[in-house]
Amino acid sequence: LPMIAGDCITASFGLADGPTGFFASTREAGLKQPNFGLTLLGTKGEIHIRPDYIPQAHFRAAPAWRMNRPYPWIPIGNEGISPDLTDQGVDRSAERASWGRLAVTDLIDAIQTDREPETGMFTGVTLTEMNEAIYASSLTGHRLHWPLNRPLLKRTVPSEHS
Repeated sequence: LPMIAGDCITASFGLADGPTGFFASTREAGLKQPNFGLTLLGTKGEIHIRPDYIPQAHFRAAPAWRMNRPYPWIPIGNEGISPDLTDQGVDRSAERASWGRLAVTDLIDAIQTDREPETGMFTGVTLTEMNEAIYASSLTGHRLHWPLNRPLLKRTVPSEHS
């Protein structure tokens, strides 16, 4: 895909059974560390997941639109909500290495049980198509439908090499 004018892009996804997914990305947002995150918004609160931080998830017991008083972010650990959980004594290198071990363990189990791995090909294709859809929609100014119609995309999305 060609360059898009501007330094940020946003997208909404209508998900199965009604929820809405939202994506936003800003080039050089001023952060010099990893800054990927996922926030789940609900009527009783929100969960913010940052895989590059420890603890990796926090819960706030109020919906995002409730701002009439401060609501603290409470860490979530392996056993659930853990107000006393900190990153003290955590080896970040070992933590990151464990992600690879989890993926390998899942791959071996998937082979043994004849199932698709959690980080398998179809998940990868879906993520790639979601990214394609974000940029194609921005470039064309049109809503896209799932699954993507690649021949239609090739006809409607301008290419740097055309």
